[in-house]
Amino acid sequence: MKAEDGSAWELHAKTAKLSDHVGHTVTVTGRVWHAGMRGAKEKVKGETNPNASEHGHLNVTGVSMVSSSCK
Repeated sequence: MKAEDGSAWELHAKTAKLSDHVGHTVTVTGRVWHAGMRGAKEKVKGETNPNASEHGHLNVTGVSMVSSSCK
């Protein structure tokens, strides 16, 4: 998933139904895996290769549809 700021996220959900929202614009809530590590990775990425792709992991606890289409 791509966030509005261009960051990439891998979403994991045990109770939230993500499959119901394929192709939709959604707002998700949850908990970041190793939040401190993501910041460290982003800092290093900026110093070495600003175009490198890095992504975070999010345990989704809630999802709500914003639009039935992608932006």
